[in-house]
Parts: sequence; C-alpha cells; structure tokens
Amino acid sequence: AGVPDNDWTWGADDRGVMMLNVDICLNFDIDASVSCCTNTAQNCRNTFQNTECPDARNVRPEAHAAVQAFAAGNGQDNAAFFAAFPPVWAKATGNGYASLNNLVDNLANCPTPFAPSSVPSLSLAPSSSASPTQSSVTLENFQNLRNSLDTMVNSIANAGDRGHFIGGIVRLAAHDFMDFHQDADTLGQEFGGSDGCIDFDNPANAGLSRLWCDDPVACPFKALFDTVYSNIMSRADFWVASATAVIQNAATSPIDLPFRYGRVDAVSCPNSSPRIPEPTGCDAVEDAFINRMGLTWTESV
Repeated sequence: AGVPDNDWTWGADDRGVMMLNVDICLNFDIDASVSCCTNTAQNCRNTFQNTECPDARNVRPEAHAAVQAFAAGNGQDNAAFFAAFPPVWAKATGNGYASLNNLVDNLANCPTPFAPSSVPSLSLAPSSSASPTQSSVTLENFQNLRNSLDTMVNSIANAGDRGHFIGGIVRLAAHDFMDFHQDADTLGQEFGGSDGCIDFDNPANAGLSRLWCDDPVACPFKALFDTVYSNIMSRADFWVASATAVIQNAATSPIDLPFRYGRVDAVSCPNSSPRIPEPTGCDAVEDAFINRMGLTWTESV
C-alpha cells in the first residue's frame, strides 16, 4: 500500500511472464513514485497500461548495454550469458570470504581438517553453528547432491511447480548472499553474504519458508540437508551448492560453474532484511548490488 505496482509486465493471458523489480531496473529507469508499463502493447495493469517505462540507456548505460548484449540471441543463444555468469556467481557467493576451498577428489587426498575460510574482519565474522563433521567436501558429495536434486525435480509432475522448486533454491541462495555489505566493518555490523541466514518473516522472502521448513514431507529439500549433508557442509554451503547444482542441471547448454566450500553459518543476521532491495524504483537495486555487494552493472545483469 502507498507504493506503485512494480511487476510492470505480468503473466496474464497465459503468457507466463512476470518481470521483477531487480530485472526491470537493469533495462529501464523507474522512479519510486511512478507506476509504468515495460511494454504498452502487452497486458500491463490497466491503471497504467499506457504509461511507458523510460529507457535506462542514459541513466545506467552499462546495464542497458549488457541487457542488449545478453539478449542478442533472442532467447535461443545463451552463450554470452553463460560465459559471463560463472565469475559473477563466484563473486556473489564468495563475498566476505578471503578464500574458499576447491572440491577434492576424495577424502583420502585431503586429510586437512575442515577449515572455513576467513572473512575480512575476524571481529565481525558470523557466529557459527555446529561445524560439519566431515573434513572436506568432495566431488562425489557434490555430484550426489546434483543427482538427488535432479531426482526431486523430476518427481514433480507439474511443470510450474518444478520451476518454482528450482527457482526457490536459487532464490534462497541469492537472498542469502544479497545482504552482503562491503563496508559493514565501518558500521559495526555483520558483513552478511552467504552465511546460511535470512529472515524468513521478511515479505521479500515470502515463500522460502515453504522450501526450508522442518516437515520432511512438505520440505524434502531441507530434509535432504538434515539427513545427509549437515554432516558434510555448512547450511550456507548447502544453499550455494544446491543453487549451483540446479542451475547446471537446468542449463540449456553446459555451463562451467565450479562450487567451492568453506562458508560459515551465522546464528543471527539482524541487518539482512534492511539490505534486501525493496520493490520500489531502482535506487534500492543500485544500493544493494553496486554500493553494498560491490558488483558492476554488467555483473548485476
């Protein structure tokens, strides 16, 4: 209430499309007080059907140019995006960690005890929950996770529900790393980032509690972590590993997306919700992705 509608192009008429605020702000320039339509030839909300959203080429030319470059294949050729995505995914999921550990061939090849990588300021490092009992995460562990998630996905009969399940896993990992603040130490706050902690009561995280709950029947994804992977990797690692796995499984062509482990679970994350961009205009998107996470506009796309 009191803010404009920001799902400007929506999925009516069975188009199956809804553009999110974060996506919109890469190619359009939206004022927080203005409701508009990304394509007035389609079915936007009637109240602003004829109000065209302004182009962002003059305000965020780098983002606008990147959108055009990645969309050059008209949805059929994702080569440019697949080439650009892996290093950005590694950066976003690794923010706050000086280094992360490569997967090992097997435990015998890596007897070093489990050692989560450090964050820039040890005094602000997230308090960790119980550490995994396995010394290292192996290639076999990750491949087994990929297979288990693929089996879960294929067991969902409805295509829309399958998409929601896959998207939910990616969204869970993204909303976890999206609260990273590169200047948190100067504010006396936690860095955030991929620390296995989000506020499930935050409206921006609506729906994620249906993926991550304590009912093993309703939430088989969390049950997989509880019964198998909680002794192998942290919750933060599991969220990133799972998102990496479903992206690889769903990609229309092979994508080289290595997973690295060593993230630490936070017991609490009081500044997580305030850092998630609100769906009101584009300033909040810039604050989250550019100013706090340290991404470029091209990386954000």
